Amino acid sequence: MYAHHPSPDAPDNLLGEIAALGNAPNVRRVPLWIVFLLCIAVVAGVWIRGTWGRDFMTPPSPEVIARAKIKATQQLARPSDLFALPATPPTAPVEETTPEPFQSEPPPPPPPPTLPLDHLPEPLPQDFWVGQSQYPAGSFLQAGQTLEAESQATAALTAYERVLDALNPSDEELRAALKGMRRTRALISVPEEAPAGAPLVKLKIHTPSSQVSATRKAARLAAEALAQASHRQLRFEAWITPDRKKTEHLTLSLERPGEEEPASAEVVVTEDVDRLRQDLLSAAFRLVASTLALDPTLRPISQPPEGEPSDDSLAHRITRRAWSHFVPQVTHPDEP
Repeated sequence: MYAHHPSPDAPDNLLGEIAALGNAPNVRRVPLWIVFLLCIAVVAGVWIRGTWGRDFMTPPSPEVIARAKIKATQQLARPSDLFALPATPPTAPVEETTPEPFQSEPPPPPPPPTLPLDHLPEPLPQDFWVGQSQYPAGSFLQAGQTLEAESQATAALTAYERVLDALNPSDEELRAALKGMRRTRALISVPEEAPAGAPLVKLKIHTPSSQVSATRKAARLAAEALAQASHRQLRFEAWITPDRKKTEHLTLSLERPGEEEPASAEVVVTEDVDRLRQDLLSAAFRLVASTLALDPTLRPISQPPEGEPSDDSLAHRITRRAWSHFVPQVTHPDEP
């Protein structure tokens, strides 16, 4: 085999190398006619292999033309993948639900019967309408609102009071009656002094000796608040008894005329007069409510929520009729 080793004087580029090989005396070249025959054989083989067994002279049958049309139509109808959007994941099948049958809202309840307001006596007794239990609480609330609109505050207050002491109202009706009592009692003046012969209720208080001064001031204020809450139907006086025992509590009892052993309640002693006054009134409310609970002609006194001032509870949750029952001698003779 011939091996060419370029000398230092040979050309440096590729063309020079090729030229040097071509001019070498021992290199044998393929004849050009063989190259031409090989090219013709390759082309002829590809053409013969691709057209072998095909008839290019006979026209196609109608069946072939029909299949070609169908195939072309399908290929043309297929969308191009070039601008195709990504396929969305299949969604879960939606279950068909049967709609519920239409239910109409129940009709509103009929309005309560109207309480007769014609020919009301003047002045209106505070136990008026006590025997009208056939009317519901809504009738008395409606009557109170009507009388308020006609500026008859005392009659309106009486209608609201019947909801509290003679009927069985719902919580909503009870709240509405309390609001009405607060509005109307603010329009009615309370007598400055109790009438002659009004029963006396003693606030008997046993208090530690060190707290006598603060207790006396608070008890005097509490007695005045109780008198106003009863609409001056009763008189209240504070009776203070020093107790030498070292204790942090005082004992309060409301002694009615002819009562020998009244119920009592304990109150934490404090030097804050206003705080002690509130505590005394809170204890007094519990004593009055527990006493009136024994009266079968009265509805039990509603308990005040936490934070309600004791003055408000005594003035509005205990009606004037209920205060008159606290001392039986005050009960009106015409009340059933």
